Amino acid sequence: MRYVSIKKGFTIYYVSKYALQKGIDFLKKQYSSADILIDNSKHDRQKEADRTIVVHDIPLNIKSEIVKQYFTQYDIIIRFFMMTTSLWQRAYIIYDLTDVIDQLHTRV
Repeated sequence: MRYVSIKKGFTIYYVSKYALQKGIDFLKKQYSSADILIDNSKHDRQKEADRTIVVHDIPLNIKSEIVKQYFTQYDIIIRFFMMTTSLWQRAYIIYDLTDVIDQLHTRV
């Protein structure tokens, strides 16, 4: 469980759908006036998978703004983030449309 002060709410993770449903039932009984939102991040990631490109082996001296600016020329980027793994960086770029991915595989 994690408290999110900006949203004034809690994030609760469950190990199964059954446990999730039991938790929802309990929360609805205890806090009838509270808003209970169910977010399935795995489902969201699966929807984004066909619009995502991963760029590997980016040198550490390359800033994320440069990488994002380069890939913005192909289409609208919905989400962008970079991770550092040992001596390299990796960029995750999620586009608005799927046809951009095929275009990038042929060009880049």
